[in-house]
Amino acid sequence: GLVAGGDVKRATLAMERALAIYQTLADKKKQASCLHRIAQLEIQGSDPEKAVETMEKARGAFNAVKDYKGEAEVMGTERDMHLQEGRFAEAMRVAKETVTHYHKAGDTKLEGRSLLKVSELLLDNNDVDRAQKVAEVAMGVLSQASDPDGTKDAWEMMGAIKHARVKTEMQQVIELNSDFMHVPKTLVVDPGLNKRIQAAYNESTKKKLF
Repeated sequence: GLVAGGDVKRATLAMERALAIYQTLADKKKQASCLHRIAQLEIQGSDPEKAVETMEKARGAFNAVKDYKGEAEVMGTERDMHLQEGRFAEAMRVAKETVTHYHKAGDTKLEGRSLLKVSELLLDNNDVDRAQKVAEVAMGVLSQASDPDGTKDAWEMMGAIKHARVKTEMQQVIELNSDFMHVPKTLVVDPGLNKRIQAAYNESTKKKLF
């Protein structure tokens, strides 16, 4: 979790002391967890470059003890850091890498859930078509993995994508006809336009789009 501003340095020093102890005890899994926590504190302390180096060490340490879930958690921290810094391309790179990571580990449930995360990122970036394609793949993977909760999440994602598509199409119609918006309805070239926009708006609000 987050640490109060002045306590970040103290918390980091405490974790570094713990890391030294676990190194003495040769407890690699605890070392990996300490490194991950230190990286999180470095991110909070606004030192992303150092955090990236520490996360690489943490991933290596988790990999050494074959803890693929622990390694993926570090990847999640890195992805979120990039998003927070506004580096969408880097966040997407890590998100895709996480999918491959779970696939190699043979964990189809988490592979499907990580695909949903990729779909969510694409949707947040207004890439509706690609978001839908990835969500459909995720749906297939999660169904195959017999993950009812994951499949439910995939259906919800498909619903969010459908709503986003309706909203986008409405905006496009309005933009294309913006020149007529100040003209009395009887003079609009397409007399059915206003009715269609109203119908689309009613449908979307009924589904709690806004």
